[in-house]
Amino acid sequence: MERFGELYHFPEGSENPHFLFACHAALPVVLTPDLLYHIWIHFQDEKNRFPYEAVSDLLLSGLCREVRPQLFEMEASARDYFLKSLRRHPRFGPGREKELARFLLSYASSHYPQKHQRTIRESQRFAAIAYLDARQAAQEIIRSLNDSLNNRSEQRRLGSLIDALNIPLDDLPELVAYGRAVKSQFSGRGEEAVEQIAVMPISPDALVKGEVDIAGTTLMVSPELRRLIKERIGELEALRKESQSTARYFSKIHLLAHQNINKFQLFEGLFGWKEGHPLNYPVNIIEKEYMEDFDGRKGSIHQIVWQYDIDEVSAPWDNMLLTEGGLYVVAVQPESRGDEYYGYSKLFEALERIRFRVGAQPVIVAIVRNEENASIQIDKKKILEVHPNIERFIEIEPNSHNELYGLFREETLDKKSPLKNKAWERVAANFYGKYQATTTRQDFLKACEENRISSQEGFDLIFYLAESGRMIAPLSKLGGSGSKGLEAGSLLVNKPEVFLKELYSVFESQWINGTMSIGEWGGLIEYRAQLSTQQDDLILFLENFGLLYFDEKRNSIVIPSLVRKQSHEALFDVTTTTTTYLTYRFDRMPPDLLMYLHVCFGAAGWNIKDFGERGIGFEEEAYKMELLSGQEVLQVRLVVEDNLDEILVNVAGMIDVSLKRSYKSLSTSLDQRTIPPHATPAMAPVEGGTFTMGWLNEKRDGEGFGDEKPAHEVKVNHFSIGKYSVTFEEYDAFCESTSREKPKDAGWGRGRRAAIYVDWYDALEYCNWLSEIWGLEKVYEIGKGQKDPNNRSGSDDKKWLITVNESANGYRLPTEA
Repeated sequence: MERFGELYHFPEGSENPHFLFACHAALPVVLTPDLLYHIWIHFQDEKNRFPYEAVSDLLLSGLCREVRPQLFEMEASARDYFLKSLRRHPRFGPGREKELARFLLSYASSHYPQKHQRTIRESQRFAAIAYLDARQAAQEIIRSLNDSLNNRSEQRRLGSLIDALNIPLDDLPELVAYGRAVKSQFSGRGEEAVEQIAVMPISPDALVKGEVDIAGTTLMVSPELRRLIKERIGELEALRKESQSTARYFSKIHLLAHQNINKFQLFEGLFGWKEGHPLNYPVNIIEKEYMEDFDGRKGSIHQIVWQYDIDEVSAPWDNMLLTEGGLYVVAVQPESRGDEYYGYSKLFEALERIRFRVGAQPVIVAIVRNEENASIQIDKKKILEVHPNIERFIEIEPNSHNELYGLFREETLDKKSPLKNKAWERVAANFYGKYQATTTRQDFLKACEENRISSQEGFDLIFYLAESGRMIAPLSKLGGSGSKGLEAGSLLVNKPEVFLKELYSVFESQWINGTMSIGEWGGLIEYRAQLSTQQDDLILFLENFGLLYFDEKRNSIVIPSLVRKQSHEALFDVTTTTTTYLTYRFDRMPPDLLMYLHVCFGAAGWNIKDFGERGIGFEEEAYKMELLSGQEVLQVRLVVEDNLDEILVNVAGMIDVSLKRSYKSLSTSLDQRTIPPHATPAMAPVEGGTFTMGWLNEKRDGEGFGDEKPAHEVKVNHFSIGKYSVTFEEYDAFCESTSREKPKDAGWGRGRRAAIYVDWYDALEYCNWLSEIWGLEKVYEIGKGQKDPNNRSGSDDKKWLITVNESANGYRLPTEA
């Protein structure tokens, strides 16, 4: 799957097989495993050797999202990128598009037979026709729009489809703009719909009349859209005039670059932020000359390119939409003279710490204007020709060298022209990508004073909770920042218990209302402590908080509260540059270790108590499930106390004595052995429940088999099951650890492919091995020297006697209830 995290890293014309498969898979608007396997088979030849695992790798990557069970769609900007790459590929070109379209047309006609699959079949058919005859596709889509004028969901679906087909329909901009307007309007985004209508090459008056001609077909304008246009007719006309105004020119500007990539790479992994978002990857800066100043001289733009976004016409905001959401750290890259920044240092320092929460919301791109070039305007239209996915620009213009106090303006844009400007406002930047506007310097100073912060502290300003707009308690700065790291006066160094109490007081309201993720704690703590040098601060931080830390000299992970060690590869992804950085892998943690980590999260002095003191119920099973699922969320409230032993006693009594038993076996295990890489299968939680098992209706379904009767009620407890088939790299780790012969791969290759040529007894021994290395109870007792008298299988040569311990807490094979 990691291969698809790097696809943008391949240049045009690349022959990388994963990249080529993604290019072929981008043409259908809906993806299913069956369709992708048909593409895999149909377009495989001597030169196209698609890997066997390419289908699953693509569907499970961040490029796709599952919209319904076994039904996926590729992220829009990624889809456009791969389609353009396929069109420009020297070995394929537009001809391969038509081959794929004809294949898709044939596939759609013979699949999706069910009534509920009609819309999927129609969408695939329209997509195929659009690449064969755009005009015909437009006419058929318009007829479908006309037939569903009063069906909101169908209008929204067709609008989304038109937007997805913007590449083959690029000669029909009026239809594309209309489709986007319909999509926005029926998704509850009326403002966006107005902006999209404004750039249509059709006058608002014509749209109000209700009928327009597109591709030789009469389009009936949606009544709801007509009402919106009629209400906003004056504004639309003004926007249309603005979009036709003379283009503005600009000189050298800087898009958001990342100053602190390594530090946030570390914290991102440690606190469970989603694997696969841009901060997991190194950064490259490239320059692209497509700007001019007033005199016509060419300038350059610094464009940030994440490892999986190397295409010249793509930029990081495309990538930010590849995940469903997350916390992204962005920063301004200032001009430099030699090794020193000049001007606006506080602004840059503050913007290094701004975080944007990106998900379904429009992507925000920030541009800093140097005061020396204040008269230079930015030609956003020209940028949009190269980067059509930008939806907003933010300009920040500082007006002081020493304080974060400047001007802010947001501009909403469409693909073709600027649409709506907000007036310049005086602002104080904040940690969460929002801002508190102040109209005068006096207001600014007053806001700082009210929030007990200094106007000289660029990174310690007024801020709001992300998304909610609700102000929370301001944080006073602890210790100093800079290259020397924490100062002697830091509470984190000298009085960690006070530090923890202050943290708790800040987020007390959050605990009352529900849960908080470790990621949120991590972000707050990083700001709170002003950590600087990565390795030293990581060790200091983790020692104080009782989590694991990396002992570089011993090349091991240390649990400070128990002084236990284990191989670091088992639990961490390691990135080595000048310093070693670790990415904490929750998905590799077995249940007992996850429980232990949550318990000792406060080893520096936290105790776990339930919400009962606040009148909120505590559910034992819910808490256990949360831990077993491998999530980074605690459903308990943390308060400061002293003794780790008391913590374990309280938790064991509150949840289950088995936790303490597991904890003891785990700590003993970790003291005696190391955990090899790939010995940590990713698990998915399954909620327990009750169901009726067996043959229910003989009259309807026939007699059934004897072992299916009588039907009876079965209760299943919560459990976790492996997310994927056991891979060769996982099974090979077992073979290497136990000095046994590795199974053959039949020429398919090993690595992350599913292990083959493994019999049932091998699988039992693999489960026992996993249980043993993690200090869990073995489920199977394997008597190799005893024959099972009840085993009458003619194909089983071993017939070993197997005894199952159903009460054990170790790994086991799936069985029926």
